[in-house]
Amino acid sequence: MLKWRAEHLGPETAAKDRHWTSSRPWTRVLWDENGWLKDVEEMDRLTLEANRETWREEMGIPEGKAEGWPMGW
Repeated sequence: MLKWRAEHLGPETAAKDRHWTSSRPWTRVLWDENGWLKDVEEMDRLTLEANRETWREEMGIPEGKAEGWPMGW
């Protein structure tokens, strides 16, 4: 959604979206040095890395099990 908004609604909207998403420190990594969103696959990876433990808990993966999941790359 953010990528579409940046491409179709212009730089002002992209800047507002960057400001809105920066409410969480880890979201700053979703933007490149030029202020553009990274590609979707990269954003997925970064989001999962930042929220890995929460995701594992929500999926019911107990501690000590499937330690390489997610992010076995």
